[in-house]
Amino acid sequence: MAYPKFDPRAFLDGGRPQVGGGVPAKVANPAKAGNEEGRPTLAVLATLAGTPPPASPTAPPSGGRWLMLVQLWNAEKGRDLVSGLIAAAGPNRAGGLDQVFEKLRTRCSWNSARKIEYLEELREKLAANPLYWPADRPDLVIEQRARFDKVILTIKRNGGRITRKKLLRHANRHTIQAMLDLREIVTLGVGVYGLPGAPIHRSASRMIVERLAGMVLAGIADPRITRTELRAAIGRERNCVDRGIEVLHENGIILIRGNTIRLSPKALKQIKDNEVIRLRHGNIMWSGSCDQLDLFPTSEASTQSPPPDESGRDERGQ
Repeated sequence: MAYPKFDPRAFLDGGRPQVGGGVPAKVANPAKAGNEEGRPTLAVLATLAGTPPPASPTAPPSGGRWLMLVQLWNAEKGRDLVSGLIAAAGPNRAGGLDQVFEKLRTRCSWNSARKIEYLEELREKLAANPLYWPADRPDLVIEQRARFDKVILTIKRNGGRITRKKLLRHANRHTIQAMLDLREIVTLGVGVYGLPGAPIHRSASRMIVERLAGMVLAGIADPRITRTELRAAIGRERNCVDRGIEVLHENGIILIRGNTIRLSPKALKQIKDNEVIRLRHGNIMWSGSCDQLDLFPTSEASTQSPPPDESGRDERGQ
């Protein structure tokens, strides 16, 4: 007598076979081999179906996951590299390797060869130093913000303005340029930086030229002013004004006749023509109405000797 084909699903309804389903005699009452409710377990059903019972759903060990990742990056170095890392890390540090592999898995900027190279270097460092552990890579945004805050604090401690030469002691040129692009700092002059919203510092020399240029634009053909009037006009201390006059006289921008100061013929012509007046080292004393300034004057213009005035002396009063 041939038995009909066995179907394990026939026992899922309370342990009772469906109509027309046949079972061997040794399992005629599967409820005895089932759970407390009389339902057969998965192991019983698998035995009846002729397949081995399924393994318990336990998580695979960490080493198996690490081996899988390494074999994805390099099939030849998988087992040896993982076992070497576990041995080099020891029982106290092996638990942290899972975090290392997870970071490498999510690091898209490294290719497979670079990841294998990093693991080999890590294995050597762990074996050489029992106290070594790789430090976490700092967040680039946080690191950049820390550099910016350091520059801002340095400028504040320096009185709100700082020269480029002095600022380079605290930050590199890339940080300075990035802060300029993001308007974290602003340019106050040639090679001078400050914070946004800070008043632009103007030297006494520039204020003197601006005062004389304002008199020219007001219609005075040849403006002259005394030292006392000049100090009262620009509101600076006597030593500061005297030093500014000396700098302008050395650069041939003004002429000194006793206590009277006036513009040189060349500077007077530059103001009338709306040309830029500079010192020899490049600092701007008068920009006029120019929309764009030439920050790199030619060598011929910087070395040209000033023409003599009516008295036979040059612009330096010599």
